[in-house]
Amino acid sequence: MKVTLRQRNQGNKTWFYLDYYDNGKRKTKTLKLFLYPNPKSRTEKVHNKEHKALAEKIAQKEQLTIQARAYGLEDVKKSEQDFKEFLDELIRPKKDSNRGNWKSMKVHFDKFHPRTVTFRQIDRNFVEQFKDYIESTDLEVNTKYSYFSKFKAALKEAHRREIISKNPADTVKHLPQEDPKKEYLTYDELQRLSKEECANPLIKSAFLFGCLTGLRFSDIISLTPDNLEKREDYYMVPFRQQKTKSIEYHPIGEQAVSILPQPISNSTPFYIGLGKNMSVNDNKILREWIGKAKITKHITFHCSRHTYATLQLSFGTDIYVLSKLLGHKHLQTTEVYAKVVDEKKVEAANKISI
Repeated sequence: MKVTLRQRNQGNKTWFYLDYYDNGKRKTKTLKLFLYPNPKSRTEKVHNKEHKALAEKIAQKEQLTIQARAYGLEDVKKSEQDFKEFLDELIRPKKDSNRGNWKSMKVHFDKFHPRTVTFRQIDRNFVEQFKDYIESTDLEVNTKYSYFSKFKAALKEAHRREIISKNPADTVKHLPQEDPKKEYLTYDELQRLSKEECANPLIKSAFLFGCLTGLRFSDIISLTPDNLEKREDYYMVPFRQQKTKSIEYHPIGEQAVSILPQPISNSTPFYIGLGKNMSVNDNKILREWIGKAKITKHITFHCSRHTYATLQLSFGTDIYVLSKLLGHKHLQTTEVYAKVVDEKKVEAANKISI
């Protein structure tokens, strides 16, 4: 590929652009540099001199970069960047729910390699060594999978940004993954729990609302009276899911609506008293409430969604319909709940013996 610096007149200025030519194909890239066609003042003449010199340097550097890629060489300056600083840059804008996983991955990476490490040092062997380290930890299988995935994602992003010319993790096999265990409440447990008092009525209301609707915590706390559209014997809630960002229309029964808190106004969320994420104290209150109902399972708020899904299947709801109710893009995601229900059916079949 050849790069040529060219000029084009537009308006009362002459703009620089790069002309890329490769095997009969051509593309251009406009630079934010221009010349005054007829410089009159000293300022305009200095401007032309500086912009021309800068444009020529950019064109030369672009040609060298293309040649380096052709021979599998890296940009030396970029490859000397600190990988850990790059990880911090990726972590900062992450949402709270995801940022924690990225931070935990970096903690393990720091244990694996306490010293500074540049991109130049990270080759295929380095990636394999970090994979071996993650495999040797006492972490759960899916946690190992998650941390190594994020490490590979960081290298993939570095390659996308052209910090590295070749991704050393491309040919490294991923760690195994297991189907995550879906904790949920049985119908009897849900009945018992609904009768118990909770130290925070908002948490009780929101959790039971999740069991009755299958909505995620992020979608529940953003729900307002304006979202509720009354139909015959149910309500329809149009909303943008926080996780998938897709618009969904979710039917909600009258009982679910009846347990919603009294709203402040039509545009104010029902659960304005809860934060964007369950705090440590909120989770403690949830666990204590679960314990009062003599339930020993490890139940988190998200288990309300699992409860909704498994009970719907247990009561005969078609899995395709459930997939739509949950807002899943792929039926395979919903099939995890079907496996849980099938396991319970097998347990029930083996309870009777002669």
